[in-house]
Amino acid sequence: MLSLAVILPTLLLVSQSAAVPVVEVSPAGKHTIIERGTCRIAPACNDEGLKLITKYTNFYDRPKQIGRDWTCGYEHKCKNSRCSDMSKKWPISKHKGQDWLKDDLKYSQQCLASYITTECKLNENQYAALLSWTHDQGCDTVRRSRLIKELNQSKPSRNGRDPKDSHDRDGKGRDNDHDDHGHEDDDSKKSEPNRGKGQEDSHRDKSSNDSKDFGKGPQDSSKGSEQQSDSRGNNAHDSDGEKHNDNNGRHGNSNTKRGDDDDKKKIDALCAKYLPTYTSKKKYSRERRNAEVKLCESRSSKIVLPCK
Repeated sequence: MLSLAVILPTLLLVSQSAAVPVVEVSPAGKHTIIERGTCRIAPACNDEGLKLITKYTNFYDRPKQIGRDWTCGYEHKCKNSRCSDMSKKWPISKHKGQDWLKDDLKYSQQCLASYITTECKLNENQYAALLSWTHDQGCDTVRRSRLIKELNQSKPSRNGRDPKDSHDRDGKGRDNDHDDHGHEDDDSKKSEPNRGKGQEDSHRDKSSNDSKDFGKGPQDSSKGSEQQSDSRGNNAHDSDGEKHNDNNGRHGNSNTKRGDDDDKKKIDALCAKYLPTYTSKKKYSRERRNAEVKLCESRSSKIVLPCK
């Protein structure tokens, strides 16, 4: 029997090594180093991505030998010539082949999610386009790709502005009432003539009240003027507070939306620049890259990366 002096260090080593994966085996049987990313469980591919992948992936309803490998379904690599590890009844349906494809995509999903370390937001269509590219080219190619390097070097836009731009902030780090061109906001422009008009009206009302109160006692006239000034002050304070709250909510939502749009433009540009370079002489490959670029540029409100 083994002693505790031998068993305990072994258990400790296994528990420590389980926290950081070193080597994973891909469906094709190749060993690939998987880096630890922010996602413990990578996002799944959406329906649009599955349609793209199945369109440009060969389907075999029974085992077929391609080179040295045996494949079935949507190019799933079998462990033996009969593909007995997948099914015992042939032919299979495309619906069943899609279920196998979803299982095969889990490896590519984990690869892609672990390689992307940027804080830029990726929507589900951008992620699906990159996932199709990863599944076709392989994890090693994607990990060394220029697209992933440039994507990780790009910084997300904060509140719709580039974090490097500081011309819109004063020395104390507060936002100025100026837009990108150095002009004042429309709200501040509109408030100035309103304030001037209010001052003229108050001056006119004061003079008319003075004329009406002529002949009254000093206490009555002072009470009337105080009540009028208090009511005007309260109304002005309430209106200013409502405008301030409305402006804060409106600017906050627009800035967040502008930041998401800026992130999308950056990723769209990277897809259009680098995805077409991973093509062969076959028309099949060129069409797939163009379809991935088109899917990457399509809009979606669902954000999948970075993982929450």
